[in-house]
Amino acid sequence: MNFLKRKHLESYTECRKVVEAATDYWIDAIKNADKNQISYEMGDGVISLTDNNLEVIRFNLSNSIYKLYPTKGDYIMLWTSNGEYFERVGVDPILKSSMLKSKISVTALPSNLTMWIYSDEIEVEKDFQHFSIYKKEKQR
Repeated sequence: MNFLKRKHLESYTECRKVVEAATDYWIDAIKNADKNQISYEMGDGVISLTDNNLEVIRFNLSNSIYKLYPTKGDYIMLWTSNGEYFERVGVDPILKSSMLKSKISVTALPSNLTMWIYSDEIEVEKDFQHFSIYKKEKQR
């Protein structure tokens, strides 16, 4: 395999890993939001989601992240506010669009969650804790 094809394949593989890791994290956070769900914090109770709902969200969110996949030095930021500030602040446009395409209220999202997606790393801030959930392995 020539150098350019191998480099392209490596880039595609890394992109796929990052998109999958980011999407998996959000789906898990949405699935397990419970009393941390924006809807609950707004006093509207927990919005129950089926496995089918979660798969539709997964499809739409992963497509959105893939289309906006960052190049070196750029990043995508996905964030939600909490129930108290939701009416004024809302959620970021990528999550909002993905939820609307899924025909599910954005208030089903977990509150106060921020994710930064880089081309080789994913960082998250939740409950004032900042941590990495994915980092590209160094080439030897």
